[in-house]
Formats: sequence, structure tokens, C-alpha cells
Amino acid sequence: MRRFRQWRDGGFTLAEVMVVLLIMGITFGLAVVSLGAHGRDRRVEDEVSRMRGLFALAGREAVLGMQEWGVRISGEGYGFLVQDEANRWQNPQGEERLLRPRRLPPEMTLRLRADGRPGANGSPQVIFSSDGHVTPFVLEALVAGKPAWRLTGEARGGDGLARVSGP
Repeated sequence: MRRFRQWRDGGFTLAEVMVVLLIMGITFGLAVVSLGAHGRDRRVEDEVSRMRGLFALAGREAVLGMQEWGVRISGEGYGFLVQDEANRWQNPQGEERLLRPRRLPPEMTLRLRADGRPGANGSPQVIFSSDGHVTPFVLEALVAGKPAWRLTGEARGGDGLARVSGP
């Protein structure tokens, strides 16, 4: 009986290496696609969570400082305003820099429904009164034109944050 000489000395063939690289490439591609969508959702969720905290902070500032505060929503973002002694709406100064204007992530837009507050001439659409009242509102965070999150405010200062499910 003849013994066959083994041609491979413990290495891999080109076909085996190519199959492993193909599997790794597909796995990496799926991971990148998955992380991209998750990263976008995470940015939107983080921004809505920040908005909720800042809205609550503006409400507390109004009560503690005995001064009216408001929120102005625009296409690019949102900003807080404070009413001065002459009843003019101004950007906050000094220590209230947490309530500075904010820009939205590029994939996010906002849609606001507030009780009877058109917000004309640079005035805010939502007002936090020094007595603890807030303009009732529903603020939706849209991703690709579809509601993803909803932030609500009630007349007595309560707020709610809910994820929108379904269409």
C-alpha cells in the first residue's frame, strides 16, 4: 500500500480563507447597518430627554424666580426666553445658560400643538408662569416625518414623555 503524500502542511487553502473573509464581511456589514439606525434613534431619544429636563428646569426657574419663562420652537431647534421687567421676551443671560438655544439632530424635526399660542413676533409658543401654570402643549419629535416621541405639558405644570407606537 502506498501512502499519499500530504500536500498541506497545516495551512489553509485560498478557498477557506476567502469563505472566512466573506462571512466576516457580511457580519461586519450587518453590524454597521444595525448600529447606524440605533445611533440615530439614540440621538433623537437623548434630545427628547434633554428637552424634557430643560422644560422642567424652565418651569422651576419661573416659579422660583417669580418670572415668566417661555419656549420658542423653530425648524432648526428650540430656545428659551425670559420675560423682563418691561414684559419683553429676552434670551436668558448669565447663570441660565443651560436654557440657551438648542439645535436639533439633522434627522429630527418638531411639531408643536399649543393652546392658542401662535408665538408671533418672536414670543414663545409655550409659557411657564411664575404661579406654576404652563401652556398646555403636545410636542412631537418626528424622524423621517413620522412621530417617534411625544412630550406633553399640562396646565398645572405636569409633563409626560411617551414613545409613540405605531403609525
